Amino acid sequence: MTDLFVGQRICIICEKSKRICDFARVGNDIICQSCFDNDKENLNRIPVQRDTIYTKSGTILWFEHVEAWRKYAEKFGHSQSAKRIAERGGFSYFELVSFLGHNPRTFIEN
Repeated sequence: MTDLFVGQRICIICEKSKRICDFARVGNDIICQSCFDNDKENLNRIPVQRDTIYTKSGTILWFEHVEAWRKYAEKFGHSQSAKRIAERGGFSYFELVSFLGHNPRTFIEN
């Protein structure tokens, strides 16, 4: 992990260290202003993939995706950012249940 200087944070989307004044708040999450400006239209709903156990596909809100991503990152590391997983189609419904410990609360089925 990168050593942070006083007044720096790591963006949960791009995982780059930046000055604290370069961040925007989305819900309880801290996102760098660059990621926020570039992707604000994508920060609302994130895709959920259909899988073999649950045949649901749909979308969830960004904050719930990040909540699942944090559990994913604890288990598998930070090789993929929350943004990258969303770009690749999001988690499957089963993965969300596994990481969140409950059915996703903001899920809307397609």
